[in-house]
Amino acid sequence: MSARLGKSQFAMLDKICRTNGGGCSGYSLDRRVMRSLEARGLIQGKLGQEWCAVHTREGLQLWRELTARGEQP
Repeated sequence: MSARLGKSQFAMLDKICRTNGGGCSGYSLDRRVMRSLEARGLIQGKLGQEWCAVHTREGLQLWRELTARGEQP
């Protein structure tokens, strides 16, 4: 998995990871960015609330690594 994320991709992953599993509702927030994160396996629909995006284990791990290294775009 590539650790390279664009500014808007990191911002969306950051927003989703900061919800601590609560997720961000509505794929309409930025469909293109969310689709790209979903295709990379970093986010997914929340079980029973597919309209709500939550991070995957891989997404959370990547977010933690990027945040710890201060590599936010």
